[in-house]
Amino acid sequence: SVTYYENGVEYKTFNVKDGHGIVRLNKSGFITAIITARNNGTVQQRATNLNIPELYQGQKYQEARWLKARICHLQN
Repeated sequence: SVTYYENGVEYKTFNVKDGHGIVRLNKSGFITAIITARNNGTVQQRATNLNIPELYQGQKYQEARWLKARICHLQN
């Protein structure tokens, strides 16, 4: 989730249960990915911590659709 403080600072939180699922997917041979419209160091750190091999930040609608198709292709 994302929380905004009065001074405009953005704070991100992540669910540890989601992380556990991602780790299990990775260990099962799935290629995991994060696709987000924003650029954020916190997301980069989360991807690194969970060994997510595909991270695409700053992606808008058209690029995100293309990336989803590419990632699905990588799974096959």
